[in-house]
Parts: sequence; C-alpha cells; structure tokens
Amino acid sequence: MKTTLTVKDAVTFKLFEVHLTGKKPNEHFVTLDRCIPCSGSAYKITNNAAWVQLLKLPHQELLPFFKTSYLDITCSVEFDIIVPLTSLLTPNLFDLCAHIATDFELAVGTDRLPVHKRYLSLISPVFNAMFLHDTSEARSGENLITDFDFDTVKTAINFCYGRPLEDPSVDTVIGILRFADKYDIKGVVNKLDQIPKLNLSTENFCTIVLYAYDCSKKELESECSKFYKIHHKVINENNKFSTLPVLLIVKLLKTAFDLKTNYDVLRHANKTGINSVMEHLEQPLIKSLKLKDFCSTVDYAWECSREDLMKACAEFLNKNRDEILELKEYYDLSEKVTHGVSKLGYTLKHN
Repeated sequence: MKTTLTVKDAVTFKLFEVHLTGKKPNEHFVTLDRCIPCSGSAYKITNNAAWVQLLKLPHQELLPFFKTSYLDITCSVEFDIIVPLTSLLTPNLFDLCAHIATDFELAVGTDRLPVHKRYLSLISPVFNAMFLHDTSEARSGENLITDFDFDTVKTAINFCYGRPLEDPSVDTVIGILRFADKYDIKGVVNKLDQIPKLNLSTENFCTIVLYAYDCSKKELESECSKFYKIHHKVINENNKFSTLPVLLIVKLLKTAFDLKTNYDVLRHANKTGINSVMEHLEQPLIKSLKLKDFCSTVDYAWECSREDLMKACAEFLNKNRDEILELKEYYDLSEKVTHGVSKLGYTLKHN
C-alpha cells in the first residue's frame, strides 16, 4: 500500500553583478550544497518526460533588478513523492502521551514549560541522573535553566516530543543542537548534526563555528576552516566575527591557512586587520618578554611596525644586552631590525 508525501523546500542566494560580467560564456555559478528533506532516499524515474524547464534570461534583462550590487534569487520546489504507507504510520510521541499529566517543569526566568519526567529520563542520561538522585531539581519539581532562552528550550523540547519544526532557521537548529549536547540527547544530535555543515554561509558562519568550537565538533570545525579559507574576507567584515572567542579565531586561522606559530598568526592578523588576535597575542609579550622569544618577537615587531611591542623589545634589550648578544638567532636578524631596536633602546635610555 502506498501514499504520497509532499516535500517542499526553498533556498535564497545572492547573484552579484560581477557574476554577470566576470563569468565566461557557459561558465556556471554554483550555489552551496543544501540539506533537502528526503534527499537521503533513492527514487527511480520511470517516465522520461522532461520535468524541469530551463529558463534563460539575457544580462540586460536582469540588470534593472539590481538595486545594490547584488540580486536575491529564491528557488522554491515542491514534489509529491509516492512512498510506502508504513513510512507515515509512525505517530508523534506528543499525540501518544497527551492523556498523561505532566509532572515536571523546565524554568527559564518566569516562564515554565511542563514536561514528563519519565520521558526526559528515557532520552537524556543527564535528566535521568537528575531524577534518580536526591537533587534539588527532583525535590522542587523544576529545573532552572539559565544558559538558554525560553524559545530555544521550548523548540528543543517540542522537537524531542515529535512536534514538527516549521521552516527552522540555522540559528534555531543550532539552539536545539546545543540543548541536546548539554543534556546528552543523542537521538536529536544524530538527527540534526549534518544540517549546519550543509547550510554554511557567510551570514551564519559565526553561529556555526562557535557551536562547533564550544561543543567540540571536530568534523564541523574542519568544514568551517575550509569555508573560512575561501570566504574569510567577507566573514571578517561581519560584526559577529569580532565577538568570537579569540582562542577560537586563532585556532581557525592556524587551521585554515596552515599557520604553525603564533608569530605566523600575528603576521596574518596584522595583514588582515584582526585586531583582537593581535592584542591577545601581543600583550603577554609586552608585559613579560622572555629571552627565548626575543628574536622572533623583535623581528615581527619591526616587520609589522607594532610600536608598543617595539618599545618592549628595546627595553628588554637594554636590560639583557649581554645575554641577547650571545644568541645565534640575533645575528640572523636583518640589519634593519638590529639597528632599529638598538637605536630605540638608546633613545629610551637617554630620554
């Protein structure tokens, strides 16, 4: 026995004017891969009739629609797929337990979300341990949640109960995944963990890479590094990028551009204007420069004209001249660097 399943999807992408003028004839503009509902299934096409119509528009007809430097294009598809009836016979848990009273609440501020303790125990080892022992949550009948907003908690619990997600955004999916990661709800993670990777864009990159970093998703971190290497100029201009943890940005730069040392990272950050990274890595050197780091530091400071660091190097030279002159690496430095640090040291000492 069979029935039909309607599958809908839509995606919006930006077509820039440069795509019209910079592409050669028959050269294609390829959008990012996208996770489409039911795309993991195989379908046999028995009717060879054409079902996709190719639409061609001359450039001069498109140009009037460019209000800025780009045009938003939305593609929508809808398929009626014949599927076995049994694939639609699995009821939602919410429908099955509607007659059973809730006995626990998830509290976010003044908001409360009623849930079933036994169900949470089944899907989450964290909740199970909470209810098995004499915890404050078990005694009070509520769990106070301070690291998620109420909408995220409600959406995540709704998904756990089998309620459908209505056209969720990447931010919504990331919120559910973070909640599932915290409470070790593996079924939810397994269901959604491919969505961030398949929907990476310059707009949502910061949200996705932060989730990958916070939750130690190594495969996703790797995909983010590859994506960043290609799109770093656009991503760096996103205001959210400067709010990412500095250690995350350092790790991202090292992985994406195969940077071996912190000095490689500093040079890259100086070249691309990532001030948070420069400040983070330079401050320990300025405050407490060590002999083993002197040559690498002074070389970077003069190459990139980092005034505070140049001053710190000159002061360090004045205090440790004999030891520095015994370093072989010191004589591998350029004359510009050695003369510059000596001259600045002299100026600081006699002014």
